Amino acid sequence: MLSSMKLRHARALAGLALSLLLSTAALARPRLGVVVVFDQLRSVEVDRYAPLFGPGGFGGLDAARYDALYSFASTETSPGHATLLTGANPVVHGIVTNQWYGGGKRQYVVEDARYQVFGASAGVGRSPLQLVAPTLGDAMKAESGGRARVVTVSLKDRAAVLSGGRAADLAVWYDVEQGRYVTGKYWVEAVPPWLEQLGADLPKKGMAAGPWTPLPLPPALAWLAPPDDRPGEGSAKGLSVTFPHDHRALPPEQQRSLYRMQPGAMDDVFTLALAAVDQLALGADDEPDLLVVSISTTDYIGHNFGPDSLEQLDTVRRADLALRAFVRALDARVGRRALAMVVTADHGAPPLPAPLEGGKLPGGILPTSQVVEAAERAAAGAAAKGAAKKSRVLAFLPPQLFIDTADLSAIETTRTLAAVRTAVGALPGIARVYDMNDPADTDAWSPLMREAAFPGRHAAIFVRQQPRVVFLENDAKRGTDHGTPYVYDRRVPLLVLGAGVRAGRYADAVDPRDVAPTLAFLLGVPPPDLASGRPVSAVGD
Repeated sequence: MLSSMKLRHARALAGLALSLLLSTAALARPRLGVVVVFDQLRSVEVDRYAPLFGPGGFGGLDAARYDALYSFASTETSPGHATLLTGANPVVHGIVTNQWYGGGKRQYVVEDARYQVFGASAGVGRSPLQLVAPTLGDAMKAESGGRARVVTVSLKDRAAVLSGGRAADLAVWYDVEQGRYVTGKYWVEAVPPWLEQLGADLPKKGMAAGPWTPLPLPPALAWLAPPDDRPGEGSAKGLSVTFPHDHRALPPEQQRSLYRMQPGAMDDVFTLALAAVDQLALGADDEPDLLVVSISTTDYIGHNFGPDSLEQLDTVRRADLALRAFVRALDARVGRRALAMVVTADHGAPPLPAPLEGGKLPGGILPTSQVVEAAERAAAGAAAKGAAKKSRVLAFLPPQLFIDTADLSAIETTRTLAAVRTAVGALPGIARVYDMNDPADTDAWSPLMREAAFPGRHAAIFVRQQPRVVFLENDAKRGTDHGTPYVYDRRVPLLVLGAGVRAGRYADAVDPRDVAPTLAFLLGVPPPDLASGRPVSAVGD
């Protein structure tokens, strides 16, 4: 009898232990969430160059891979980063473009003189206060009572500032004027010593490095390489149009600018991100933390040489290597099972438009000056007799055309805007011009336009060019640009990595708004308050 009782007791204890073990496992969650955003990276690059990436695909992630499609026009850096981390579109989070006109003046999206940038000229400040929707980091901060730590790192200030949201512990970016990585008083009272030293040393070494030459291609894959010199490639600030690219003989101000176009700058951003992991002890306790890393070099290279250039091919290959090294370093610090990660992009881009001009394929270049001139002439012709002669075009920030009507009556405003729409719509290469004040002015593309609008910030006129027609500001008609509602600007890769994520290639329709809810699901934290996305299928049962 006694031995039977002991047996039952032992079984009960074993059952209790198993129950506790399963309960603990159920409660276990990743300690560090990471979002890596490649600025201007199309899905086609991840697919086309797959044979060059090696085991595990891009970054060696062995991840769930989707193609995400942004559901708004104004496909640019600021709206893209804000959407990825808030889980909402510009119509909700308020970041309609990189800059806009409001209150009678031009406003840069993260400019805020109240919060000085360390080392910058007087009055130069940055903050995320134009962002009106909470980010994933904000949600984590609120849910944890402030215990979660949130850090962002980028070359671009707007990418770093908007990704973290209002409650981030630290945002770090590269300041061209100072030639170093900086932060501002919105986040800290003084520059952390590690950032003071490393933020200066990394660009200094990068600018002293030798010429950029492309990685050799395996002979069997040489067919992947485009010609080095193609019509329409740019020569930004003294950079040659062909390899090798050597900036060392250029003036210091040009070197500081061109540092952003060196592949080594990607390694530097990852190095700073790892330093932040160490210095702020990200992922070191049971409260999940968030790290956002934005790689801007791909955007600078893509704008100048084109996303389908030899330079971009080499940059994407080096991005693959840098991402692999970054993930290995995170593994060594927090462990793979403690890591939940998303890799994606803030927008795509069209190929260089110059080769399309005069050919059989549609597309080409439309200088922004032609749009501005047509709008100015139309506005002047519509002005009432005796009206003051003034420039009416405040700015053309595609797709938004800002017209000054502050001194006009309602009738005059209606007449002026109608004249501008007619004149701009008649230009070769323009598909349609929209009256954003008229809900009845709709077509198949209107929903994408209206998702990019926010009261008090968007222009009264939106301009949609024909597919593969690119607006360019420079007179030399070199380089390319993005910002349209077309698939080449909206379609980006989305990779998800973490415990329980089913790796593979998925054809599901996903939206970049799904990034924050997906990472929130993996971390076991609430999604951002205004998010409209949902976790992707690879993380569910």
